[in-house]
Amino acid sequence: MFQFRREWHSHTDWSIENGQIKTMEVTLDAEVLSRDDGFIKLIRFRTLLGPADDGPDRYRYVEGDISFDFSAERRVGTGLMTDTWEVRLDPNPRRIAGLSSELRSRLGPARCSEVLGNI
Repeated sequence: MFQFRREWHSHTDWSIENGQIKTMEVTLDAEVLSRDDGFIKLIRFRTLLGPADDGPDRYRYVEGDISFDFSAERRVGTGLMTDTWEVRLDPNPRRIAGLSSELRSRLGPARCSEVLGNI
């Protein structure tokens, strides 16, 4: 079983200033879907890129010593909202530490498949 709650979480955000990417640590009240034993968490960091209910938003998957960020949305471009979510596990390696090739190698195919099933 899973519980939905709100928790304070930090993530790295970015902006462009004078042609340079600037990163900063941001702490905010986030929506969290957590398994009853607390071992698996899916944390949602809302963005200002789209409507509140369909993203694109950033998420963090946390399970024991595995943690990575990804993005997801349910719109086709800027138009039609669908019932299917598009999930980008490594959307931009310069800005978001997604499910990188290094992490996939460390976990192996079976464990990666289990993580993706949890998402």
